[in-house]
Amino acid sequence: MQIDERTVAAAMASRPDMAEVGWFAARQPGVVGYLEARLGAGSDALGVALDAAWRLCEAFHHVLGVPPGRIERTDLERAQQEVVADAAVSAAGPGARQPELFRWLAGEITSPSCPLDTGDRARVGTALAAVIYALDAVVTGRSI
Repeated sequence: MQIDERTVAAAMASRPDMAEVGWFAARQPGVVGYLEARLGAGSDALGVALDAAWRLCEAFHHVLGVPPGRIERTDLERAQQEVVADAAVSAAGPGARQPELFRWLAGEITSPSCPLDTGDRARVGTALAAVIYALDAVVTGRSI
């Protein structure tokens, strides 16, 4: 299942309200914990990544009609290893799995919602690529 450009645009234009943010944190504690461990509690990088992770989940929600299933932190750690491996061996890199989401992610990393240094942008990009892989696996049944 590929997320198309129109769905990405609709999901990324959404702004969560407080109830949705709370629901996301309760529904996806593995994502929150993984991002916090990778990017640092209270950091700007974590704020950018949490907002983007909510939007990524929203894109899958638009397609499915229901929120995607829960993602465990161990799934995200395996997904990150797969992202790094795919980037090393494929000309298309990890973006081949969900091209429209990776196109959006590239723009988000290039121009984040608050200033991030190069190292933070790279860490956020890798962490969010793992979120895309894990969401794709949960929704499609692909293994990570």
